[in-house]
Amino acid sequence: MESLVIRLGLRHGRLTEFVKVKADSLSVGRALKNDLVLSDPFVAAEQVRFFRTEEGWNMEVMDFTNPVMVNDEPVNNKHPCFLIGSGDNLILGRTHLILLAEDHPTDATRAMVFSRWLHNSMLRPLIPLLMLTLACLISGLSEYSILMTEFKWVNMAMTSLIIVLAGIGWAGQWALAGRILHHQPHFFAQPFYTSLVLAAISLVGLVEGYIEYMTNSVLMEDIFIQVCVFILVAALLKYNLSYATHIHQKWMIAFAVTGIGAVVIFSFVKFSESDFKASPEYSQVLRPPIVKILGNQSVDEFMIELEDHFEIVELEISEWENE
Repeated sequence: MESLVIRLGLRHGRLTEFVKVKADSLSVGRALKNDLVLSDPFVAAEQVRFFRTEEGWNMEVMDFTNPVMVNDEPVNNKHPCFLIGSGDNLILGRTHLILLAEDHPTDATRAMVFSRWLHNSMLRPLIPLLMLTLACLISGLSEYSILMTEFKWVNMAMTSLIIVLAGIGWAGQWALAGRILHHQPHFFAQPFYTSLVLAAISLVGLVEGYIEYMTNSVLMEDIFIQVCVFILVAALLKYNLSYATHIHQKWMIAFAVTGIGAVVIFSFVKFSESDFKASPEYSQVLRPPIVKILGNQSVDEFMIELEDHFEIVELEISEWENE
């Protein structure tokens, strides 16, 4: 290694600090006379010293009050001086250092897919607003198709207001987290992805009626909703983490947190529901929900028409039996 680069701390959730050593030696410790000063109270005043030889960079441990770990192995006080390599992990007290060569491989640049649109000064505030509006429209359509037989603007407006407040509140919290953790709030990217997932969840509510209609099963409808919402919430959490932190394995963390939340909610619902149900549970969807939107026929008129069809069928059967 021609030059030694020291990364201070793992700190995957925040920006890390790097120190590049251009001289032939570097001292590390808590004393202010060191080249690299650490504020860790478990680090000695003069803890370690790095120096370059013809073989490469070496490290010498100056103090053994607390164990010094290299690649999770304690340094033997009988051999305090040894050769180091690029990628070695060093723990001094409670401070984590990673020793790197200047030609150490660099991670690939992360491409900004949707968020590159948000860097356009004209479109930046407009895109999240349009996405939030789309989420409100889909939610209103979903509520109408499932719960209403006629348009009730007040109820739909209240639902839209709740979605707006929830989306802004959730995105605002993650923007604040990004501002605290690495001084980049990404306030327009956070509401964009939050509104996108809210729109997708509302679309799931619109589709659930078709699942129940096709399968004639409330259980299949519940499974469909729970799986879709689980995946969408995990995806939202992954993108929230991507913009607010620099944590690795975001998908794994997002699925783990979402899974824990799902287990908690499922347990609460199971413990709170009664063991005995007075009425049986069965599918009540008699026609696709979109029929309500495409036609002017009310539910009562549809039921009367359905009974007429049954009477015609019964009449035809009785005539066939008489023949």
